[in-house]
Amino acid sequence: MKEKIIGFQDNSSYLYRVGNIDKFFSLFNENQILFGIGYTNMDIVENKGSTFSALFVEHGIILGGIFLISILLMLHYFKVKYYIFFLVLLLFMGTYMYSQIQFWVWILSVCILSFNNQFAKDVYYNEKAL
Repeated sequence: MKEKIIGFQDNSSYLYRVGNIDKFFSLFNENQILFGIGYTNMDIVENKGSTFSALFVEHGIILGGIFLISILLMLHYFKVKYYIFFLVLLLFMGTYMYSQIQFWVWILSVCILSFNNQFAKDVYYNEKAL
């Protein structure tokens, strides 16, 4: 177990989820690293990996970072608990792609349930105060 933790860079799961970004970025020029290769570019025939790595490969560091920050701000706006933030970040390590409907259904479900839960608590405490 300790050897797996120390040698995580040799782990195929790590390479698929996060580590392949370096492999793809080594093939790109500066503009492609900053702004990505585009969503439908077929020059890269390999699997781009997880949602996290595909986001940065397809849209680059700048646009991918803006997208990731906007998702986190949306979760903050809907008052999602911090431990749910962690679960959403784990979703980014999965093979869901942000262009798939199930990714957005999951994100919006988390937002709606968190918002409704907070709304229900506010109504309950306001009625109790009356």
